[in-house]
Parts: sequence; structure tokens; C-alpha cells
Amino acid sequence: MTLFCYLPLKLMMTSHLYKHYETYINKRAKVARYESLVPSALQQVPDLAISNLYS
Repeated sequence: MTLFCYLPLKLMMTSHLYKHYETYINKRAKVARYESLVPSALQQVPDLAISNLYS
């Protein structure tokens, strides 16, 4: 299986990793000026979407 398949499961098991991904996505969104990817919006996103945005 690919890494893509394991990321959502890994995120569900480790909250610190989820927080790291969230922070990384937020920083990259600010650089790219994506205003919709703010931390409050990312908290409502499923694990699969977070892993897709991170990878």
C-alpha cells in the first residue's frame, strides 16, 4: 500500500501529528494567500482531506 493510504489512519492515532500537519498547511496557505484554509476551518476538515492537503 502507498503512503497515501496510511496518512489518514496515522492522523487519527496521533493528535500531535495532526496539529503539525494543520500548522504546515496554514503556513503554506498564508504564503499562497488561500484565505479559506485558516486554522478554524481546518479543524472541521476530515483526516483524509488534511492528509491530501499535506501531501
